[in-house]
Amino acid sequence: MWIELEKLNSATDNINRFEVELDESKCEFKRLLAESVVRIKAAAHKLGNSIDAAKPYYESRIYAAQLAKETQQSAANHEKAKSIHATAKEMVYLAEQGLGEKSTLDTACQEMLSHAASKVNQSQLEVTDTRNALKMCQLKLEVANNRVNKLQGQLKQALRASRYTSGSIDGAGSIHIYGIELYEFWELLFLGLYDYILYSFL
Repeated sequence: MWIELEKLNSATDNINRFEVELDESKCEFKRLLAESVVRIKAAAHKLGNSIDAAKPYYESRIYAAQLAKETQQSAANHEKAKSIHATAKEMVYLAEQGLGEKSTLDTACQEMLSHAASKVNQSQLEVTDTRNALKMCQLKLEVANNRVNKLQGQLKQALRASRYTSGSIDGAGSIHIYGIELYEFWELLFLGLYDYILYSFL
């Protein structure tokens, strides 16, 4: 009894300690993020028109990233539809094998076989629909990526001028502030999502 009580007290102490640490981490994150955005906005003010000139490029990157996620989901939906269709065809095959020895089929057997065949037809339509949806997503993603590459070439000077040169630089040459790549901050500022990102962690 006393051992269980000690374990309970110890667990309660750990929970309280973790809650305090979590609150402290949230406060520190909020402070660092707010400080970083202030620095980014100051850089944007200093760099002037180059930020606005580079905006279409960053917006196109965001759109392409969204399409990439949609394409991944569409591909998953298509694979799921193909799996369901294959299972339905297997059910029809097994039903036909099991009923093949009978000279006549009773009503229950006919209904079972009809239902299995209907499932095959429905799943085939789903396979077709998801395949078409996937092709459309892939086409839109290709167009979006081409636009990103085109804007990267057209806005080369503006992009170079809009890059903030303070902060840490990793081995690949990407600029980071508190572990977040700089272009992500630009994108957040362009979309006005800073407040959402900040308070979603609170």
